[in-house]
Amino acid sequence: MDNLTNFEKLKAAISVFSTDPVIAKLDKAFVGEGVDITSESENVVLGDGGIFYVDANGILTRVVVYIVDKKIDDRYSINLKESITKYGFDADEVVKDLHKYHVANCTTLLQAEKAGWRKYRYKMSRRKDGEFFYRLLNANDIFHSLDNQRLNVCKNCLKAINEVSENVFTVNNFNIEEFFKQEINVEKAPGDVEYGCDSAPNIYSGDWRKVSERYRQLKNYQCENTGCPFSDLSAHSFHKYLHVHHVAHDKNNNQYSNLQALCIYCHANQAKHERMKSLPDYRQYIKMRGITA
Repeated sequence: MDNLTNFEKLKAAISVFSTDPVIAKLDKAFVGEGVDITSESENVVLGDGGIFYVDANGILTRVVVYIVDKKIDDRYSINLKESITKYGFDADEVVKDLHKYHVANCTTLLQAEKAGWRKYRYKMSRRKDGEFFYRLLNANDIFHSLDNQRLNVCKNCLKAINEVSENVFTVNNFNIEEFFKQEINVEKAPGDVEYGCDSAPNIYSGDWRKVSERYRQLKNYQCENTGCPFSDLSAHSFHKYLHVHHVAHDKNNNQYSNLQALCIYCHANQAKHERMKSLPDYRQYIKMRGITA
């Protein structure tokens, strides 16, 4: 996987797991029951070289994602229940019928992201043994919960990785631990990566929260889009709906000339920001303002 290891251009923006207590706490959650993906979050970046989590402080790490719950009370689960009774949870006959874990961009995740992740219960994980926290549901009640359920990797994810590397991964030869050792696939410097680029994450600087808050205060919580139908967001209840947009799509450039305060409605209508329209905050805001989407 040598072609997936161009990491030099992101070193300044990424903290080391072993030396940062915040990262250590996050990593503990990742290797436990995992971290939920919520529809309010834009912190999941899907790429052909992997899936990345970026926290509010700009800390970046590669993760895998998977659906944590599997229903066993429908007509499609008859064989699964029989296999569990006969072979146990770790048998190949059982694992093949469970949800797969995802390591890169694929059609399944594109659909989930488009839906704002809200239709599914996805978790992010950094477990390196191919075993995950998992639940089997019967009529929405927990039938069985496992801390170490073995899952198979998604074939479509492997196809995406194979297309950008010299490897030929299959379900049988893919090693998740070796995958996590690889550094991040970055073909461009952060300043050259556009928002939403599929090949590499464009990450926020470590002080982004403070920069964003300072800039919004400077603008008196006013949307700077001249065509905004409701530019005044100075009321405290509206503060969370005012975002700070990177004009040149470079999230690591926080010079004020590259920043623009935008309400979530105007922000979502910027180029390559359409996915924001699936967020609950967006729907709440346009309802409160009486905006017809």
